[in-house]
Amino acid sequence: MTPGDFTIRFSLPLDDSALSANISARAEISPCRSFYLVHSFRNSNTNNPVHLESLSVKKITRGNKSYWIHTDSELPSALSMAIGSSIEAVMAGNNMDA
Repeated sequence: MTPGDFTIRFSLPLDDSALSANISARAEISPCRSFYLVHSFRNSNTNNPVHLESLSVKKITRGNKSYWIHTDSELPSALSMAIGSSIEAVMAGNNMDA
């Protein structure tokens, strides 16, 4: 693990269902500190790999509301918002299993 490299854990709601998947991943802050690269997704319950590609997210503010968005599309999703909430929890010291 390097500084700015830590584990996040989050629940991802499944489409059109009351079910969710418990996911863990590695998050790394970019050298310019403007976004996070998230990779190595795993099922938190079984530790099996989850087939999600690495992605980059960043936090933006529109008006008085904050969003976590994908850096490529500049749009939020359930995934980017769940990842962002987990990053915020780790940064606040509420989920420090790095």
